[in-house]
Amino acid sequence: MRLLPGAPMERVFLAVGSCFSLPPPPIQVIWLAFDAFQGISSPSHPPHLGRESHRIAVVDNGGFVASELQTTQDPSVGSLRSKIDLFSLEDAIDALRQGSHAIILMYNYITLEFEYYMENDEWYAMKQDVLGTQVVWYFPKQTPWKYKFDEINLQLSWFGLIQHWKQVEINAYKKSIKRSNKGRGLREESRSPQALTLAHLEGVFYMVGFAWTISGFILLLEILKHRYGGRFAGRRY
Repeated sequence: MRLLPGAPMERVFLAVGSCFSLPPPPIQVIWLAFDAFQGISSPSHPPHLGRESHRIAVVDNGGFVASELQTTQDPSVGSLRSKIDLFSLEDAIDALRQGSHAIILMYNYITLEFEYYMENDEWYAMKQDVLGTQVVWYFPKQTPWKYKFDEINLQLSWFGLIQHWKQVEINAYKKSIKRSNKGRGLREESRSPQALTLAHLEGVFYMVGFAWTISGFILLLEILKHRYGGRFAGRRY
């Protein structure tokens, strides 16, 4: 197991250097995946990306990804939108077989449909995901740079950047959930099961104490009546 660099800047330097060791088509796929599907924008892109012939096929199943690609105002996504094609699942598989497109699928259940249409020896799926999400990248067989993808993503994982990005996304998600539940926090807390404490039994103790007080008062009256009742009766006669 190789040692990870300790300083954050060293990790960034190694990760950036690893990305630039890729040939142009894989670089384009990585930029598209980060910008279009993970919401990570960059101030600039390599100028040669617009001249590459390799394209990305996105399955248009009416979900969030397809609509976001068509309506987003993000300039980084808009500059690369011309390299993305929306297909139905069958058309995307045909483009994958022809070797002109790679396919990015967002959900695991689509993978089962994808395997139904294609044989196992016709496509290649990346072994290492980028941000620990459900995004899966499929490429046609005989792709010369497919092993480079696995190598570069493993290096990003070794450098700790993938874990860092994943933690940032989790923290942002937790903050958004906390803000949305802030107004109804008291109601949610009242509905949730809580441990029984003395504070919850305070009213019961008051009722028991009051009952004991009344019982003691009645007992005292009975004792006084039993002790002095005969004297009061003798005086009447």
